[in-house]
Amino acid sequence: MIGRPSRARVAAILGYGGAALAACVEAVLAMRLWRADLRVPFSYRGDSVFFSMMVKSVVDNGWYLTNPQLGAPGVLALHDFPQADAIHLLIIKALSAFSSNWALLFNVYFLLGFPLITLSALAVLRHFRVAPAPAFAVSLLYAFLPSRLQIGELHFYLSVFFQVPLAILLALWVAGDDPPLFDAGERPWPPRFALRRRRSVVAIAIALLVSGTGVYYAFFAGALILAAAAWSALERRSSRHAFAGVALTAVILLGLAVQSIPTVLYRRAMGPNPRVAVRPVGEAETYALKVAPLLLPAAEHRIRALAELGARYERATGTVAEVTATSLGFVGGAGFLILIGLLFRRRQPADGPSDERRPLFSALARLNLAALLLATTGGFGALFALLVSPQIRTYARMHVYIAFLALFCVALLLDRLWQTRRRVAALATAAVAFLGLADQITPRAVPPYARRASEFRADAAFVHGLEARLPPGAQIFQLPYLLFPEAGGLPGTKLMDYDPLRPYLHSHSLRWSYPAMFGRVGDAWTSAVADQPAPELIRTLSDAGFAGILVDRNGYPDDGAAIVASLGAALDGAAPIASGRLVFFDFGDTNAQALAGRPAAERERRRREALDRPVVLWVDGFFPPEHSPEGPFRWCSGDCWLELVNPAGHEARVSLSMRLSTPQPPASLRVRSDVWTEAITIGQGGTEVTRTLNVAPGRHPIHFQCDGAPAISPKDPRHLVIRVDDANLRPADDSP
Repeated sequence: MIGRPSRARVAAILGYGGAALAACVEAVLAMRLWRADLRVPFSYRGDSVFFSMMVKSVVDNGWYLTNPQLGAPGVLALHDFPQADAIHLLIIKALSAFSSNWALLFNVYFLLGFPLITLSALAVLRHFRVAPAPAFAVSLLYAFLPSRLQIGELHFYLSVFFQVPLAILLALWVAGDDPPLFDAGERPWPPRFALRRRRSVVAIAIALLVSGTGVYYAFFAGALILAAAAWSALERRSSRHAFAGVALTAVILLGLAVQSIPTVLYRRAMGPNPRVAVRPVGEAETYALKVAPLLLPAAEHRIRALAELGARYERATGTVAEVTATSLGFVGGAGFLILIGLLFRRRQPADGPSDERRPLFSALARLNLAALLLATTGGFGALFALLVSPQIRTYARMHVYIAFLALFCVALLLDRLWQTRRRVAALATAAVAFLGLADQITPRAVPPYARRASEFRADAAFVHGLEARLPPGAQIFQLPYLLFPEAGGLPGTKLMDYDPLRPYLHSHSLRWSYPAMFGRVGDAWTSAVADQPAPELIRTLSDAGFAGILVDRNGYPDDGAAIVASLGAALDGAAPIASGRLVFFDFGDTNAQALAGRPAAERERRRREALDRPVVLWVDGFFPPEHSPEGPFRWCSGDCWLELVNPAGHEARVSLSMRLSTPQPPASLRVRSDVWTEAITIGQGGTEVTRTLNVAPGRHPIHFQCDGAPAISPKDPRHLVIRVDDANLRPADDSP
């Protein structure tokens, strides 16, 4: 017979349920959700479109790493740009059992973040016996950090940070009297595993959770756990604390390693791709945490003078938006300053019941300092980027950890007041919650629902019209070409990063050329084909089996007037289908005429020629392409490699052309490969190079080595020696 639950358990259930309900109600009020259509994403530009693609991939294909609807004529493989967010995606996959609408799931998971973060923070505070009222108030403030409300779905996974309080719990356990995973025993050495203890099991589960919910928060968690292990081991002269910190960090690393297995296997089969997500060391400074934005008011604060204060700082310093969006709010800011002050407090002997909290205050202050030293400008994060890896660059994201440490401090102070003056404590707690939320929640928390819905539905209607017109599986080539991932949009245009993914988000049966992974053959093919003149472009795409071309006018300085006119002329004046910035040219009649009367063998030959055309890969020493009014170009460090790739089963005769220039001419360039070897002098004004090459099947590395002096550019840390413009590879018989 099952007994009745105890009063304490009922009270706990009601308390946590009430906190989750309060977070949901506050989310409705803060975001004015009665104005929203949850089937329209709150954010529909930039990085949020990339995350939308991942969610739709999970819903449609089961997982995100491979998507057959993208990267046509190939298949998009994201293994070169993996995300350590498996747990987020698994939760979304579970939610997809109730709905297949990716936009609804996208919004619902973001909104679930409010109660999940509240419950996580509340559980940690109650674990340390913080009174229910201050624990509830502070947890609610933490769930409604200004950065979460301002950035929102733009940084989708980073905005659902329910794992952060639990990661701090691990660091506090490691710093405390009873670290997990190891038993004190009778002898301090060697420490003995104690994996069956409840604390050890929970610690391992939390470490795995942290490893599966984002590489940034996992990295920060490991750093704080190791810091806690170091000081506690030194102070206590305890190897047990050191081993506990190292072991928990190892569990986090193990979780990250398991998620990387598909990437490792893919790269073993396909070769490495060092061109994706290259992080310059200097970005660790550009995106470092700064103290001033932590303490300044949130953007668009309701009090005009406070809003202007933050805006003045941003204008005066030119600090990037993600760094300025790290305000802790006045409650969190006060806690942060108190923790800094505690570092200078003189040690005193314990002499009262309140002193039992001193170790906890001390641990919070030290963790706060460790977080600050790692993440701030010129901190240990910059050294990590310089000496170990620059892949972790946005150290400003540490503010989410600092926010919880600071609010934890406030909760402990309120808790102390509850122990002595309950009425005053009740008023103070209510004031902290009410004024804190009023300070943190600004008008920027409300997305422009009407504008988003208008854009979203216009795109949906356009794509649904194409699906009604074209057969299932039809391939659509997208212009302009945009590098993927992290292109940063196209300079001089209104096209933002990942905008070409928006048609896919509304599609069920079509295949799209964007995106193809930069540094792979599919991307090189797409880039080369996109550079062709309109008649040749249409012929290549038609032979390759594409049903049409979709032009995004936002990707052109002239609003697409020239490319639309040239495509129309090449298609004998065929009228395109247009909707706002999107213009579609149907190849239906062109394909029918081109294939009429042609034998199947000839059609197959032309298809293979179109798909197996040789391409150029800019492998090592070349920087990503840049854009000027004259066209795209790229810089070489002076010692760099490119590859000619011939995917066909026979030798190809190609024409490789480019214009080479150097910042301080003259210079000598040495070219070495099995298909092209010579010395080239690069003179004033640059040198035009056109070479006809016989390329056997396979890959052919070409080494460029130049003795020229680099460009003098104090604001650009790169070593720029050769500039390559108008690079083009085409079949020799098609050369102009």
